[in-house]
Amino acid sequence: SHVLGTAGSSLYRYTSFSGSSGTLLGSPAIPDPAGATADRLLAYTILGGHALLAVQSIGDSHVSLYDATDPANPIYLASGRNVTGTIASNGNGTGELAWGDVTANPDGSFSETLYAMSSNQGIQAFVVVVPEPSGLALAGLAALALCWRRRS
Repeated sequence: SHVLGTAGSSLYRYTSFSGSSGTLLGSPAIPDPAGATADRLLAYTILGGHALLAVQSIGDSHVSLYDATDPANPIYLASGRNVTGTIASNGNGTGELAWGDVTANPDGSFSETLYAMSSNQGIQAFVVVVPEPSGLALAGLAALALCWRRRS
């Protein structure tokens, strides 16, 4: 009943739908501390009970992770980039982000692989880990930033 999408800027649209009627709920800026570098590709998941939004730049291929508990006000958690050297231009502005299967780890944490492809710039994979629930007590979701791991 809700859709997140971009149209080539570092803003995204957060919309709800009921039947054939849609309502724009917000157009938040993507709060990338590295600055807006064509942040465009989006993927949303619920991991360990936490709403996460991954956003990839079609400019330099970096991937950022946000707490999307309130999709109209995303909170930056972490970012990473597995590509090295000079990358080709993504003139088409195309690509895809996809979340893999969720794994419940023996220590009570949850992990999920995030696959990121920006056309002409390669494919990346990241393992995103949400600590076990008691580890989030007062620290909130900021703890997720410490658990963003790269996979080569």
